[in-house]
Amino acid sequence: MVVAKASGVAAERLIALAKSHGVVIIDGEPAAEALVSLKIGEFIPRELYEVVAHMLVFVRTMDRTRRP
Repeated sequence: MVVAKASGVAAERLIALAKSHGVVIIDGEPAAEALVSLKIGEFIPRELYEVVAHMLVFVRTMDRTRRP
């Protein structure tokens, strides 16, 4: 389920905050474009499950490599 999204100035602030904390930003990814089109509270469509799962694995891996 989509729980948050931003555009314009709010998105720029969110991206800046993420970068300041070392979060990897992937821009222009077709899956990201599809996710942005969803509304808050809308469920992620089945056709994006695999892509989102890969994103979550990537985030989890990054989190584990950054911990001491």
